[in-house]
Amino acid sequence: MLDALHRFEVSPGDTILVCGGTPHAIGAENFLLEIQEPSDYTMRLEKTTLAGEALTPKQIHYGVGEEAMLDCFDYTPHTREEIKEMFFLEPKETDKGTHMLVDYNDTTCFALERVGGGSHRFELPHFVTVVVTKKGGKLVCASGEHALTAGDKFFIPASTPFELNDATALICYPPKK
Repeated sequence: MLDALHRFEVSPGDTILVCGGTPHAIGAENFLLEIQEPSDYTMRLEKTTLAGEALTPKQIHYGVGEEAMLDCFDYTPHTREEIKEMFFLEPKETDKGTHMLVDYNDTTCFALERVGGGSHRFELPHFVTVVVTKKGGKLVCASGEHALTAGDKFFIPASTPFELNDATALICYPPKK
């Protein structure tokens, strides 16, 4: 299966939006944040882990069955150039000095915004998850000030004001209604 896929070199900060049903693999030595549409199913093509551990049918296809599972994939062949055009996204600078990595024009399933330094205040009508990508800075909210370390994650309820000060983080937005 891997031989049927295109291989791409990636760099820190690259944003790749892989649409549901697209066979894909993540290469060794890549650290990434994977965000996906809320779903009860993630279909796996592999039957063993990289460590050689056998996966159960439930872990592979949640009881849907292998034949039915394979129907969910899009097998349309694409050139490397088509893949880059379809899935690699360029950040869009916002008027508040952040960057939208994935916006609701790309997919209605979620959005993703990058904050890199400075002071940014938010009060959103829906929940968000904040994922810190670099040590330093603070998250300030009603519960106080929180010094940030890479890998920290915060769930922010709807209509809850918060600030990110001198922080490098990603803000993960829910599906668009």
